Amino acid sequence: MELSPTLPEIWAEALKDMSIEQFELACLTHLRASRFFPTVADIRLAGTAEEGDLRQLEAERAWEALQRQVSRWTYEESRGWFYPRHAGGKVEYAPEFSEAIEYAIRQCGGLHSVVYCTTDRFPFLRKDFLAAYMRYTETSGLQMLGKQEARAILGKIMRRLPESSVGKD
Repeated sequence: MELSPTLPEIWAEALKDMSIEQFELACLTHLRASRFFPTVADIRLAGTAEEGDLRQLEAERAWEALQRQVSRWTYEESRGWFYPRHAGGKVEYAPEFSEAIEYAIRQCGGLHSVVYCTTDRFPFLRKDFLAAYMRYTETSGLQMLGKQEARAILGKIMRRLPESSVGKD
């Protein structure tokens, strides 16, 4: 079978939003599960499934970090998280959570709901936390563009506009 000279260009255009690492991982994922050469759709599907798995893993790690903090530290509304040390009278405060964890906690009803969760409610709290954390990580990049990133994106869009519509009133 002979490849068309334009085929690699077409594929590159269709997959240009993927990094090289994502592309390689998606190809490997597809080849492990299929006997056939992948299509663009196969690569996209394998790439998104893998990306979703990584977000799920990150959410699970965040949940575990939250649970470690709940079990080790004391929480009071007026003081926040702290570890009381009676020897020497010093009080050590817990490290702050990431914005994603803070968001997920708020979506689950706040710290009070997390700290005082009952055993029968625990699986539902975990499920809600993971969903909220993943929702935050999926959308935060769009919500928090820096000035340079926004300029770069807008510049790319502007360069693709027809010449007659740029700078004319």
